[in-house]
This record gives sequence, structure tokens and C-alpha cells, in this order.
Amino acid sequence: MPVNDQAYSLKLSESEIWERLQTVRRQPVDAEWLANQYSPALTGELRNAIAEQLGLKEQQGWQHIQQLIERYGLNRELIQAAGLSHQKKAYEWLLSLIENQKEHDLHADIGEAIACWGADIPENILVQFLSDHGERERIAGLTMLRFRSHLLSAESLLNYCEHALTDDRETIVVTAIRLLQRRDEAQISQRLSRLCHERCNNIAKAALKALGCINNCSSQHYLKQLSKDLASNETRDLAAKQLNQQYQILLSKKKIRQHQIHC
Repeated sequence: MPVNDQAYSLKLSESEIWERLQTVRRQPVDAEWLANQYSPALTGELRNAIAEQLGLKEQQGWQHIQQLIERYGLNRELIQAAGLSHQKKAYEWLLSLIENQKEHDLHADIGEAIACWGADIPENILVQFLSDHGERERIAGLTMLRFRSHLLSAESLLNYCEHALTDDRETIVVTAIRLLQRRDEAQISQRLSRLCHERCNNIAKAALKALGCINNCSSQHYLKQLSKDLASNETRDLAAKQLNQQYQILLSKKKIRQHQIHC
């Protein structure tokens, strides 16, 4: 049902809207009601909450999101809601905003909203965000890559991550490390090992924990080397700790197998 002026005349106060939103799990509200209550005059926190609930309404929510954009123009929370709706039309609309190079001040918001379609996004768009100098844009690119990584070889994944791994901002490097730790190839463990030598202690710690998560022969090999070679006592000790935890896990698995055999 379209958003109309009569429906907008039924708006509640902000406190009343908050009270209603706090009960949505027990008493769901429909997309029309949410759209009726939305207004740019509301506080940012409340606009975000309404838009999030609209996005979660999927197809019905997307229909109302479109109408709100037509009425009020592009707002950050409505862009995020479009992504939450997971509708193909929403994806096509977000992609058109990027391809037409419009709304530069909302570029990061658009990238974050479309990131969940990472497996489908054209490669040039993915590369554009991964190489962007903005922190939010680059992290949005890494989120796109996370949804695409299962389609990539270890070598390709590392190539896509290289801008992030050499970034001066720890947040971006750590985000890339957490993406890589989901893989178990030897090339991944080798690159994480190099980070331990090349970067500051905080990044080295993140890389060591990633090697601990990988937990295979390759990661154990590099952790053993790092526990001897790293310059910092703190990181050497962490490497040894991660290695010991891996050995303990292997020992526990061995005991469980032996117990199952005897039973």
C-alpha cells in the first residue's frame, strides 16, 4: 500500500514510536506502519531503528523504502535499509548509484549496504572499494570480499587483500587478517607470518591469533618459527602460546579417537 499524506498524519511521538519498537519481537509491526512513522525530523537514532526494521521486512520493506527515498531523497539510513532488504531490485539500484558515480558523500554508505552481494558485484567495483583511501570504503571492500572469498584461490584472495594488508591503519589490516584466517592454505599462513615481522606488535598479535585459528601443519610450522625468531618477547610468547594451544587441541582429539576405538 503506498505511503500517502493521510497515513503520515497518524504519526506518533518519538517516545511512543520507541515504545512500540521495543515490542516488535512480541508484537510485529508491518512495513506500512514503519514507513508512516519515518521522518527526517526524527532523531538519527530513531530514524536508524525504523529503517533497520523496514529493511528486515524484505520485499514489503523495499517497496516502502523506495517510496521514502522518492519523498525525502537519499538518506544514509534508507541506503542501509535497502541493503538489509536483500532484494535484487535493491541491489541493482545500489549498483547504479556506484556505476553512475553519483552521491560521492554517501559512497561509503552505499558500499556498506551493497557489500552482502559481494559474490555478485562486478570485479571493477570490488577493486574500486578495496583500493579506495577512505577507511569505511576499504572495509566495505573487505566485506564484499568476505562474501566472495569462497570462489577464490588463496593466491587471488591474497592479491585482493594486499592494499589492506599494507595499509597504515590497524583497523583495516586486522579486518583483512580476520578474513584470511578463514582459510587454511599454506600461502595464507606464510603471508600472516610475514606480517608478524613487518608490522607493529598489535598487528603481529592479530596475525598470530589468526595462525592459531587456522590450526593445521602449515600454521604450526610458522608459529614454531615465530616463537623463536620474533624480536619482541611479548609476540614470541604469544606465538608459543598459540602453538601450545594447537598441540593441546590435537592431543584432545587423539584421546577422543582412542576412547571411541576402545568403546
